[in-house]
Amino acid sequence: MISRPDLAERASAATSSPGATTPVLVLDPEIELGRGLTQQLARYGFRADLAITENAAQVCLRHKLYRAMIVVAELSRPEELLESQRLREAALKTWMIVITTQSEDDATESVLRHGGDTCLHRPFRFATLLSRLESLSHETRAVPDPALTSGKRR
Repeated sequence: MISRPDLAERASAATSSPGATTPVLVLDPEIELGRGLTQQLARYGFRADLAITENAAQVCLRHKLYRAMIVVAELSRPEELLESQRLREAALKTWMIVITTQSEDDATESVLRHGGDTCLHRPFRFATLLSRLESLSHETRAVPDPALTSGKRR
């Protein structure tokens, strides 16, 4: 049984931790691995939600503003790159971190070219993910003006 002082210490630690109440969406088709990642993020104060499909992620993004989205993907098929692009369009104000097992140079280039903000390669240290999330939380994302991105001025 946990005593009341222990609960107070945990609550205090969660609000002073790197992710204190930062909303994060995890997109991982492997439900057990995704749950593990969201639970680990919660220990550091992040409010992490899990989506196991692109459609579920898009629903989450429509109903809640996330500071970051962690996409676990192999990026070995072009469809997955397009999937990331569709997610990027659905989450213009959300930072996208992609976790992959592909070779560093190829994957990083593809991730950045197709809308990702940063790329981690498996295996990675959880502390590295935390530092990326923390650094992104200090930056602001500029939302492109639709008139400029379509190539037409109003």
